[in-house]
Amino acid sequence: MNHSIYDHLLTAINWLDENKIDLLARHWLMVHSWNSRINLTAITSDEHAAWYHYRDSLEAIQLLPNGSVVDIGSGAGFPGIPLAIAEPEREVVLVEPRRKRASFLNTVKARLGLANVSVLQTRSESQPDALFAAAVTRATFSCEADLVACLDWVEADGVLIAFRGDVESPNATIHRYELMGEPRTLAVWRK
Repeated sequence: MNHSIYDHLLTAINWLDENKIDLLARHWLMVHSWNSRINLTAITSDEHAAWYHYRDSLEAIQLLPNGSVVDIGSGAGFPGIPLAIAEPEREVVLVEPRRKRASFLNTVKARLGLANVSVLQTRSESQPDALFAAAVTRATFSCEADLVACLDWVEADGVLIAFRGDVESPNATIHRYELMGEPRTLAVWRK
């Protein structure tokens, strides 16, 4: 085990038990290993991964209603994999259109034994077969209208949570927080 990522995760996410921290660290080692082949992330530092991928992903937990979650444009599995590890009783579906990334996510699910995770290789514009209590996304959308279209994946009274960095979203409720001294926002739309 890479003690550097483990130690950084313990610092960034001090409320999770060691077994969950270990799963997060194992996920990062897989991301790091696959990154040169399929370009999963620009972040390569263990410290930045602990904060900007894992701690940032888990900021959404306090805003999630009970029920299943869909991660739209999951890529390397952020925020879906950290959410699934932190809350193993919650069903998490990872939506990823690119075959290689979907293959990576299926490998992560199998190797980490994440029974609460499913991977769906499709585009966000596709009609979903099921609706979810919440949709989360860190994906970049060209305009807010495309982003809000992700509400099609959400059941009545559900929410869409978008990780927006420090970008304002005028039609959403904004949750502000700081990460390593930098302002961040989660934009929340209710259906």
